[in-house]
Parts: sequence; structure tokens; C-alpha cells
Amino acid sequence: MSEPTAVAAVDPNVMTPEQKKNWEATVAAHQPAETAEAKAAREKVERDARIEFERRDQVSRTFAVKHADTFAPGTYNAEKMLSEMGTLPWTVENLEQTFERLTKQGQLLPPPYKDPVPAAPQPFDYRGLTLKKLKAMSRTEYKEKLDSPEYAPIIAQIVKDYNEGKSHE
Repeated sequence: MSEPTAVAAVDPNVMTPEQKKNWEATVAAHQPAETAEAKAAREKVERDARIEFERRDQVSRTFAVKHADTFAPGTYNAEKMLSEMGTLPWTVENLEQTFERLTKQGQLLPPPYKDPVPAAPQPFDYRGLTLKKLKAMSRTEYKEKLDSPEYAPIIAQIVKDYNEGKSHE
């Protein structure tokens, strides 16, 4: 019987890329093949993990949308929320309770300041007056409306719109 041959220690860090590729192929060839049952079990675990990740992601997005003005998303706040959640089920209600508790304790970073959004311009109120109605008025009625502080700006706007080619008939 021959004596076993000594195998030298192999350091993949000093190998050329071709040697490293051959070494990895040789090592992979000696790994046992995965059985059908083991493959099915592994795929089920991976699928369940993916489904749970997507469910948690949806819950997190729902929470983030609901608290868009009060919660500052970021690494610090996320880590604080995760550590505080512990083993609680990942639900919107639990996230909200954790958020309220941490906010009251002052442990979360505040959201960044946002400039107030200006109100949308309101359409001009003509109070039912049109150029056609102005032309149909008697001189005295027109003079009364033109002298009134309520209708004078409306008449001025109607005339301005007419001069600019806009019609409010």
C-alpha cells in the first residue's frame, strides 16, 4: 500500500484568474448534489421570505404615505423604529404606536422643513356680469355700478379682458 500524498495548503489569493477558476470548478464538482426535496424546501423558504419582505414593504409604504409630513425617512429613524419594534408583528398599527412612542420620547429626527405651498389662485368672480350685460345696461345703471366699490373692479376686469381678446360671454 502506498502512503498518502501530502497536499499542500492552497491559497486562492495568490492564484492567477485561470487557476482560481479551475480551483473553484474542482471544489464545486466535489460538493454533493442537492436532492429534489432539499431543493423544494430551499425554494419554499426563499419564496416565503420574498412574500414576507413584500408584505413588510407594503406595510412600510402605507405608513410612510400616511405620515409623509411627520416622519423623516432615513437610516437613523429606520434603525430606531426597527429596534423598538423588536418582535412585534409588522403592521401599520404597530408601526404607528412605535412612531408615536418614539416621537413623544424625542428619539426620532424631525422631518425636513418644507416651504408652505401657496394657495391656488382663485378664479375672478364676475358676479354674473358680462360685457354683453354691461352693454345692455342703461347709462344710469352702468354709472351706479361703476361708482360702487363692489362692481367697479369687476367692470375694470371685464374691460381689461375684452381689450386682451378674452371673452366672458
